Amino acid sequence: MPMDRARYPDNWEKIALAVKTAAGWKCQKCGKQCRKPGEPFDTHKRTLTVAHLNHTPEDVREENLMAMCAPCHLRYDAKHHAETRKRKRVNDMAEQITISKEEEKDWIPISWIEAYAEWLTTIPAPFAANDEKSIRAMLTKWRTNPDLQTPRCNEDTCSL
Repeated sequence: MPMDRARYPDNWEKIALAVKTAAGWKCQKCGKQCRKPGEPFDTHKRTLTVAHLNHTPEDVREENLMAMCAPCHLRYDAKHHAETRKRKRVNDMAEQITISKEEEKDWIPISWIEAYAEWLTTIPAPFAANDEKSIRAMLTKWRTNPDLQTPRCNEDTCSL
């Protein structure tokens, strides 16, 4: 994911340079020697970056920063980035659902909308019916059947 410069301190370049210098311009994960400033560019694989171990750019404590080559940094952040993308998709889907005044009187708990949107992200793309029409149909089913419970979700699925 691209850097959000607004979340970094003004002296980030100085902090990052200090971390890289302290590491001897070597990746602290795999030990690969990386390019120093002024060396000719050959590949991004030899670019040394600084990772925030807790994924919080505002936290520039020494123990939260580690010099990593670009491939190691990408691998380190992969799970966090996937979770962030999934959370954004679920939030975007929940925001897209609009409820008319007539539907509002039946009251749909927001947890149901969020749970259904979450469940939709687990369906393989060719089979995903993640449009507003199908969401409304499922919510109508939940509203009109008093025996159905609030959907329960785990990492993989949502069920009634």
